[in-house]
Amino acid sequence: MTLRLFSPAGSLKKSLCVGALLLLQSAGCSRTFWRDQADRDSYLAINERLNDPRWAVPRIDVTPDPRSRFFDPYDPDKEPLPPDDGAAHVYMNWVDGWQGYKGWHKFGDSMTVENPQWLANFGWSTDNIDPLTGEIVPALPELQNVTLPQAVELAQINKREYQDEIENVYLAALAVTFQRFQFGVRYLGTNGVEPVAGTTATFVPNGPGDNVAAGVAGGVSQLLPAGTQWAVEFANNTLWLFSGGNQTQSMSNLSFSIVQPLLFGAGRKVGLEGLTQSERNLLYEARTLARLRQEIFTDVVGGTPGFLTLLQQTQTVRNTRGNIAQLEEQVERLLGQSSRGKQFSSVDLANWPGGPFDSAKLPPPLQEKLRYDPDTHRLRWSSSTLLSVEEIDLLQNLSNDPGFQVAIRELIANLQTDVATLDVLQLQSTLASTIITLRNQEVTLQNALDAYKIELGLNTDIKLTIDVSMLKQFELIDPRVSELETKGKTFVRRWGATDDTMLDPERVRLLYAEFLGLVDNVQRNGVELVLKDLERVHQALPRRQQELDSEDFHQLENDLERAKFALTRAASELKEIREDVFEVARSLQGLSPENLIEIYEDLNQLRLDLVKVTQNLMVIQLCVRVELIELMPFETAMQDAVAIGLDNRVDLMNQRALVMDARRKVEIAANALLAGLSVVVDGDIRTPVGNKPFDFRGNQSQLRAGLSFTAPLDQIDERNAYRITLINYQRQRRDYMLYEDQVKQQIRNAWRQLFALRQNLETSRRAIRLAALRYDSAVEQSNQPVALGAASSRGSGVSGTNLQGALTNLLSAQNQLIQIWTNYEQNRLFIYRDMGIMVIGEDGMWVDPFYRSLMNGNQNDALEPTLHMDLPGDGAAGAGRSRLGSGDARTGVVDLAGKSGVVTASAEEPDSGNGPAQSVSGQLERAGFSRQSQERAVEQPRRRDDDDHQHHSGRNAGQAGRSRL
Repeated sequence: MTLRLFSPAGSLKKSLCVGALLLLQSAGCSRTFWRDQADRDSYLAINERLNDPRWAVPRIDVTPDPRSRFFDPYDPDKEPLPPDDGAAHVYMNWVDGWQGYKGWHKFGDSMTVENPQWLANFGWSTDNIDPLTGEIVPALPELQNVTLPQAVELAQINKREYQDEIENVYLAALAVTFQRFQFGVRYLGTNGVEPVAGTTATFVPNGPGDNVAAGVAGGVSQLLPAGTQWAVEFANNTLWLFSGGNQTQSMSNLSFSIVQPLLFGAGRKVGLEGLTQSERNLLYEARTLARLRQEIFTDVVGGTPGFLTLLQQTQTVRNTRGNIAQLEEQVERLLGQSSRGKQFSSVDLANWPGGPFDSAKLPPPLQEKLRYDPDTHRLRWSSSTLLSVEEIDLLQNLSNDPGFQVAIRELIANLQTDVATLDVLQLQSTLASTIITLRNQEVTLQNALDAYKIELGLNTDIKLTIDVSMLKQFELIDPRVSELETKGKTFVRRWGATDDTMLDPERVRLLYAEFLGLVDNVQRNGVELVLKDLERVHQALPRRQQELDSEDFHQLENDLERAKFALTRAASELKEIREDVFEVARSLQGLSPENLIEIYEDLNQLRLDLVKVTQNLMVIQLCVRVELIELMPFETAMQDAVAIGLDNRVDLMNQRALVMDARRKVEIAANALLAGLSVVVDGDIRTPVGNKPFDFRGNQSQLRAGLSFTAPLDQIDERNAYRITLINYQRQRRDYMLYEDQVKQQIRNAWRQLFALRQNLETSRRAIRLAALRYDSAVEQSNQPVALGAASSRGSGVSGTNLQGALTNLLSAQNQLIQIWTNYEQNRLFIYRDMGIMVIGEDGMWVDPFYRSLMNGNQNDALEPTLHMDLPGDGAAGAGRSRLGSGDARTGVVDLAGKSGVVTASAEEPDSGNGPAQSVSGQLERAGFSRQSQERAVEQPRRRDDDDHQHHSGRNAGQAGRSRL
């Protein structure tokens, strides 16, 4: 009887235990292990390629910036499920009647594909997300006053193309690691199989034969550069028998092989091709990433949309708004000229017919409007509305006295004028068209801002405002000078609200005192401010002399001399006005009412003179400040620029290398046409039958050597592949020629454009000055008094045509100026990018003096004046200095500090960046483009009769026709 040491049940248990152990061993390393290993090898390969400063990029980490919108905060090896489409998600649970995998949600579910923390950079908390729906509860945060460096940083963090290219570099590095691994010692046996192991348990019920069989095989191999491949493999089979004495049998085999191709697949040319191409591809991607960083900066700053484009559109909107304001002002002024005397007028009348004047005896509609002063013998009309037909009939029927009828006819003539003159209608038509243009420009600006958000990788729902301090140099008229005009209008309202019956020496003295303060303000914030601008231009003359040819520089010197002369004359006129005010103020005591009225109306003439001085200063400052607009120089010759581009364009380097890649592929394809001939040497050493798995014996070994040959008869695919590589090589040669020509073309185009734009800017400066002078002359011509007996052109359309043409020309010149400056800076970006020498710092900013100054907030700093000019007038010449273009540009994105001038991106509140959003609705009404406007009160001085008017005719004649520059 045979003793069985193992029962069937026991043998089965042991078999299961062995199988379970092998399964545990076969589970392999974790996801994290393999991911970390891939990162380590790939980053090492990438760092090896960053050996040239032209493509030594600062960031290669494939993990996005934690502040970015697409950063994933979860464990990459245990990602929760993203939101899914409801209809499609059904098939993950049930598909074709089969129940799906139940463990899909074991790592949780995410309610958004975005980084839930990315808005925290802007002071926004995740508490604003509904925990049930994942929806944002309040409105998204506002990014206010984003400076250019901040915009570049936002693009570096959130731009998808940048992240994609970093990942492309990483993927190319992964391919390199695989090719390198191909030439390392690998755990592959003679048959190219990874180590394997297995066990089988056999159970025979009610009989002998229970056994467990186990086998293991593993080896190492290596591919050498010349195509040689060697391999060594160990294999073992072991059998445990649980019957008949519980025998164990184990046999091992140690085999080896060496294969050396001689024709097909032979040599380093073929053997190293895969590694060579992968290494070159990694270099290409590193260069492409470096090139992309240049393109990102260029696109963010000078692209379409870009920061410079937004600034241009903002300035265009500002210019249009300013043009609308000027149109409204001129419409109101022409309406005022047409309506002068409509509400207030006075004429001479020796005596009131029929005895003393008594307003109670007048018809009721005239009792509050008609007055007669027996002391001054003046008949006065004062009303808050226009003269009606009923009132005209009542006035004409008051008395038949001949002298009274003459006075009444003169009074009615003064009060009656045609409101809707052709001049006014022309300007109103232009105003309506300009308002439509403004609305379209605002819509275009809002669309550009939305597109810019996408350029920066931001959500379009975010309200974005950009800092517009770079437009400071285009502020051709200082707000303090413009404010003088506003204050002058305020004084006009106070002056016009005073009736002759309200006059007394104290009231007139207060009006003169207020006017004197306005004169001092013009001296302080007008003359002195323009003087400082003129000093800055004179200090910049050496630089301007280098930029201009002799003829243009001579023209500039002449313009500055005229500006200085005009400024000197304006200061002298202001001094005369001040002296007149003092002289009148000293003579106010003890005057008769008639003298008070005369002095009171003298103040109107002084006011008109002051308005002319203020307008002169605005024109002078505009003509001076246009010379302070600067361009960054570019002095490289065209041939040198092209040569620099050919040497430094990394994309051209890649394109050149692709030609060599195509040429190598020809050789590889040609090698495939050869016969297969290889030397094969292999052998094995075994152990004898028994239970000694490592008892290798020489008498149990074999050594084999031979040749392997494959006839090259069925080679149609190889033939076609070879012919294709020949054609592809020729194509690649042509592509490189074209690419090189395009690089040259890009540089040559940008070079020509740069120099043309620099010349155009000088012409545009001149055009701005001429347009300002033309507008100034048109306004002055329309304001000139009409000589007695001369034919008047008012109402004929001449003044309206002149003003319309002047305003249109001024707006066009302003828009052309900002467009030329923007185009110049864009082309400067393009030519440095296309030459391949745009060095981008780690912060993503171009290492350029202008753009680096933006990070320090000192771009366009005002030059300290060294030239001093003595001009008439009081006040300190150095008071109230303004530093042109100063700002506080910062690069952080967490704290975007507020600034005064911003461009707002909001569909509800369109804005161009000039303060709060403004609506163009109602501007037609404000400019008199409505029926009600013809009935409103126009604040204009009351005119006296012709004799009184001639009191100032000499002074007016002296002012008429005078050129301001």
